Amino acid sequence: MVCNGHYNVPIYPEVIGEELFQGKKEHSRDYRHNGPYKDKRVLIIGAGPSGVDLTNQISEVAECVLFSTHSAVVAKQTYRENVIKKPDVSRIVDHETVEFTDGTTSRCDVIIYCTGYQYSFPFLDDSCGIKVEDGVIQPLYKHIINIERPTMCFIGLPFIVAAFLTFDVQTKYYCKYLDGSLKLPSKEEMYQDTENEKKWRNEKGISSNKFHMMGSLEQKYYDDLAAEAGIEPLPRVALKIKLASKDRQASDIQNYRRDRFVVLDDDNFILYESACDYPDCKET
Repeated sequence: MVCNGHYNVPIYPEVIGEELFQGKKEHSRDYRHNGPYKDKRVLIIGAGPSGVDLTNQISEVAECVLFSTHSAVVAKQTYRENVIKKPDVSRIVDHETVEFTDGTTSRCDVIIYCTGYQYSFPFLDDSCGIKVEDGVIQPLYKHIINIERPTMCFIGLPFIVAAFLTFDVQTKYYCKYLDGSLKLPSKEEMYQDTENEKKWRNEKGISSNKFHMMGSLEQKYYDDLAAEAGIEPLPRVALKIKLASKDRQASDIQNYRRDRFVVLDDDNFILYESACDYPDCKET
């Protein structure tokens, strides 16, 4: 079982003129706390979970945070007054100046890239048959099993998921194969299943390098694994809580991490928002 994760080798986008910048350049992987950014002008590139959280935390101490993103969700979020939302970066002009796609320029002391990670398996030998091409690990069945060598599996490759839920369902699925309860299709059928998924994603407009992305497909993915392996389906309440937390992040970025969720049953939960008293909780 290959369980080395994919949040270690950072992706740095190519930015015109980046060699001119004399300030500090970092990746969100290296962030530990906001202390080093006190009174700095910080440019954050990328609006995934890391970009959103770092913008919120660093703005507590920074002189200014320039939040570069094209996210429609971020456009609606409310941050501190020292957060300035900017479009994508077009180029770096000089040792401290960045130009954005709207033609505006800003000075910054630090650039933090919140631009994701790449899959990396430096310990695998070519003989295992696994290749990483354009962000896709292949050949895999159900994003888990090495089709050529099915006694090898990968846990946790999908992204835009509730990570630990993914680990749990995938591991239970694979253990059913190991104990003989799950009979895999033929090699040809597994290859065809993977090709069918690639074709379906392409028809939906999902770029090929996002083959392992789940997002709105997450619940179906879990359900399919559970049905094939004969394991207990993931309770609907788990992803309902994830989606509720995501909505809360969008509406109250500064307080959503203080929310509390109480599970009532497999379908329902109670949300205690950080900004309200428990008697005024929201039941879903």
